[in-house]
Amino acid sequence: MMFTTIETQNSKGKQVVWEYITRPTFQGVDIIAELNNQFLLNIEKRYPVDSYVISFPGGICDNEDIKGQAIKELREETGFSPAEDKEISLSPLVYIDPWKSTEKTQFAHIHLAPTLPNTHQELEDLEDIHNKFVSKDSLQQEVIDLSQTTGAKIDSRLYSYALGKSFAQKYLKPKLT
Repeated sequence: MMFTTIETQNSKGKQVVWEYITRPTFQGVDIIAELNNQFLLNIEKRYPVDSYVISFPGGICDNEDIKGQAIKELREETGFSPAEDKEISLSPLVYIDPWKSTEKTQFAHIHLAPTLPNTHQELEDLEDIHNKFVSKDSLQQEVIDLSQTTGAKIDSRLYSYALGKSFAQKYLKPKLT
């Protein structure tokens, strides 16, 4: 991780300095893992905020095979595998905090195999991850409740997804006539 500054000109022609963070590997994958109308979430120790954080499973990509990396991270962090008869879909590349960082991610939507997972997680030494299934239909409220009962913080990507899903359920329901 490196702290960087750039000197540039703003839209008004004034010279400005912008500070941001960059890291050698800055492509990640976030996994929206689904099984039986539920999402599988991580509750993971995150050292920068000195707390557990509720998030989607995922991680940093070691290569350009994003679908392969998503499967690898899913198996390592949860013990689950994708359903063989379902396609893994990827979102476009999105930037996590473009005002302060070069980090970016893609979301991988994966349907989980309905069999019991390999219960052995393959965690790295710094990883401390617990998994939790939550209802797709009440995702936002369940994440809030889980945060309040465990004291875990909420990852902004998960909360943004949950908020969007909640808005869609509330405002985009077919109107009865």
